[in-house]
Amino acid sequence: MINQVANQSQEPSTFSFPAIFEGRGATVTINRKESHYSVLVDDNLLAQLQLESDFHNWFVAKGELNDADLLKEIVDRIEAIFHQCFN
Repeated sequence: MINQVANQSQEPSTFSFPAIFEGRGATVTINRKESHYSVLVDDNLLAQLQLESDFHNWFVAKGELNDADLLKEIVDRIEAIFHQCFN
């Protein structure tokens, strides 16, 4: 248990990456806060994502994120960075 707590405290709560959004280059920032992940594009809140733990499905809890490719990239990056949360 102590090791798990130590690992969680070392994980970043925010990360960013460059992406194409609406045909333009943009910076996507993911901010983890408890059970949801805020998605910001160029510092503007776009959506909040949550993981439905029973089925391991991601869904948009607030806002709109209609770009399926960007959504997949965001989810893949969240799972890669916070993978310990999903094991």
